[in-house]
Amino acid sequence: MGVCNDRLADEVMRKELIDWEIDYLCHQLTMERVNAEIASNGVGNTSAMLKYYGTELNKRKHELLVSIHGSDSMHWENNPISRQWLRSKGNSIEGGTSEIQLNIISKRILGLG
Repeated sequence: MGVCNDRLADEVMRKELIDWEIDYLCHQLTMERVNAEIASNGVGNTSAMLKYYGTELNKRKHELLVSIHGSDSMHWENNPISRQWLRSKGNSIEGGTSEIQLNIISKRILGLG
């Protein structure tokens, strides 16, 4: 992945990074709002949404890093990118898989099924 004038040369990758950063900032703001709600009302169903979205956002971030660094990102020795990428997969399993979180969201929040 080349760099031109301190920017990624690949326009598609640049757009994906910008989209990720916007989603990340939205997630952070939502977390702040939810933390304020939790302080006054206790934990609600929103935690399932935030857990799901946070883990998917984390996986997306590490997929982007792997794409940017290409095959260099898959070297295991002294390379945090490959370890973090693999760890991001584990995040979607621990504390309830992403599929379970989606099931909770569909039943408790959306009233489906």
